This record gives sequence, C-alpha cells and structure tokens, in this order.
Amino acid sequence: MVREDQPQEAPDPAVETVGPPWMRRRRRHIVRRVGGHMETRVSFSVLTLCTMGLAAAAVLLISGVGGGIVYLLDNQKLHALAFLLAGLGLAAVAAGFGLGLGFIALPFAGDWFLEWPSHALGWSIGVGGCALLAALLFLTPLPAYGSVLLALAAVSATAYLAAYGLRATRPVTAAGGRRRKRR
Repeated sequence: MVREDQPQEAPDPAVETVGPPWMRRRRRHIVRRVGGHMETRVSFSVLTLCTMGLAAAAVLLISGVGGGIVYLLDNQKLHALAFLLAGLGLAAVAAGFGLGLGFIALPFAGDWFLEWPSHALGWSIGVGGCALLAALLFLTPLPAYGSVLLALAAVSATAYLAAYGLRATRPVTAAGGRRRKRR
C-alpha cells in the first residue's frame, strides 16, 4: 500500500515491472520492515503455527509407524494396530490443522515470507513449539488441553514479536533479477 503523505519518485520508464499499473509506482524505501503492519505480523504468526502443525504431523507419522513396527516385532499385533492408527490419526489432525492455517494466512503474507530468513525463523519457532508442547505434555501436571493452548499461545506470541525483525522483499523486475540501487 503506497502512502500518499510520503514523497514518491517518478517511475523509470526504462525499468519494466511486473503487475498492474498501480503497483508500478516506485517506493521511496525499497526494503521496508515487515513489522510495520499488523496484518503481516499476524499472518507470520499464523504461518508459524502452520509450520508447527506440519512439523508435529511429521513427528507423529514417524512415531506412529515406528511404534507400530516395534509392537509388531514384539508380536503384539493388536497393540501395533492401535499404535499405528493412533499415530496416523493424530498426524492427519495435525497436518489438517497446519494446512488449514496455511491456506488462511498465506494470502495475507505476501512474497516476503518466501525469503529464506523468514522460512528459517518460522520453522525454528514451529519446531521449538513442538518441543515445548512435548515438554508440557509429559513433564508437567497440566492437563492436555491446557498444554496445547499454552504451547499454541507461546508460539503465536513469539512469532508475532519476531516479525518485527523481518525485512520485506525488494521488488523484482520482469526479467527476474533484482533492481540495482540508484546513486
């Protein structure tokens, strides 16, 4: 969104940009902070919860199949089937949670989330949230619903605050290269 109260540079006709004409206006600051807008901070927070759900789905899938194999090798077929189905069911719920949040928040994120620092930060906070959830579930006397809510709130708040440090992506030209700074 271009602010009208800030001076704008005249567009350079030699530089071809991608997008409709209203997006072709050059901004004064090519790189801006993501944390300046609440919508982008909330979308980063929700996308980090999405990564937490997808990481939990991977862990639950691996542990469900691995636990099922261990029980099967121990010749406990009923336990193996129950462990496998429980692991796959929980993995499906976690993956559905993650994908649902991803489809909700990704349209609001913009292309700045596609840069590797944003991905690394989002995935590390999400995986850390999975570890926090495991610690809360197995090492504290909190009930399961309290542990889940506390872990989700901690991940969401951490990602919301971490979004202040992220930088937005610079505009890309039609040829796919980055614009050079004018001197």
